[in-house]
Amino acid sequence: MIAEADSQILQWTKEVLGESIAVLGPPSKEQKGRGVGIHLLEVMPQPREHAAIRPRLQASLKYLVTSWAATQEEGHKLLGQLLEAAMLQSDYEVQAEALPLELWSAFGVSPQACLVLRARVWKELERKPVKLVRKLVLETVPGRPLQGVVLGPDEIPLSDADVEFLHLNLFTKTDPYGRFEFVNVPMQVGARSLRVRARGQEMTIDLKDEADGQSPVSIHFDLKE
Repeated sequence: MIAEADSQILQWTKEVLGESIAVLGPPSKEQKGRGVGIHLLEVMPQPREHAAIRPRLQASLKYLVTSWAATQEEGHKLLGQLLEAAMLQSDYEVQAEALPLELWSAFGVSPQACLVLRARVWKELERKPVKLVRKLVLETVPGRPLQGVVLGPDEIPLSDADVEFLHLNLFTKTDPYGRFEFVNVPMQVGARSLRVRARGQEMTIDLKDEADGQSPVSIHFDLKE
């Protein structure tokens, strides 16, 4: 990203000034003739952006732009051209700040007229393809409500008896009148076994095809003494 940004700002100065006189590097006392110096002062990574199409890496770069020529007027003219172009260019933001004297001392030069430009750069990232591991198909099994009654000896209703459809994980208890109800029972083949537990005993019955359509279903539980 940084190398591309360097190339772009060099190309930009060439287009603005009409000549290729810009170089990368800090201000120096050894500069001769006329030219423009571009020095990268700061690199600030930005939060990673998750765009709708693809994510990207982002950074903010701060450049110091200086100029020199045979006369100060000519050097200021170069800087003025770049200032006007930067203020009209959406790719660069002119920073209104004064560089500290310590920075100029570190360069080994006296403070001079300059521009501080900020540019934002990014790099698109390729999305990794999503691998389909398994396709899940849900099939609705038709069912219907089922009501019934559990009767003991002498047709006496059995209360609090456990009634369970095996293989369906359906469970209920009878009321004080021996009645029970399932709201929706999938009537699939192999899942029609009904188990009843009462008074410590149990029995299992298979609902016949003719009984599936009848409601309530009467279950006679023979209690053994």
